[in-house]
Amino acid sequence: MSKLSPKSLCRNYTLTQIETKITFYEEQLDAATVRMYDKDTSQGRQKVESADIEKIESLLQTWLAAKECKSGVGGTQIVHGNFRAGNRGAIV
Repeated sequence: MSKLSPKSLCRNYTLTQIETKITFYEEQLDAATVRMYDKDTSQGRQKVESADIEKIESLLQTWLAAKECKSGVGGTQIVHGNFRAGNRGAIV
């Protein structure tokens, strides 16, 4: 899976949708503390393996960064074009 971009998530999702995803991944992170368990009852056997904690944490961080972007609390980003200089297009 390719890496999600917080800026593209910020552009394509509403704040409510982003908060829903954050809640989902927080619940998944809490549930992933148990790596694997095997439950055997008289009705059958159930083997459960939780998702990889690092992957869940990475996705959660991406959605949290998208929330910062959408909420406007992530700080400013200053872009300088330097259109008056004679060397337009050069890296300054």
